[in-house]
Amino acid sequence: MTSQDFEPGQLALVIRYGEEDGELALFMDYGDGGHWQFFGDEIVDYPEDVTVVQRVEVVPT
Repeated sequence: MTSQDFEPGQLALVIRYGEEDGELALFMDYGDGGHWQFFGDEIVDYPEDVTVVQRVEVVPT
């Protein structure tokens, strides 16, 4: 699975380049080809800078 498999607003567990642990990220696209936004962090990473581990689905309770 790659960033290309995601639509804007979808969540995934991704590993940033050079890191070992996965983080929850939101895929966004403003016409720039998309990027990953990390919660509590203003830094965004572009698809080539992350490894997608798995898709995350939010289920209302």
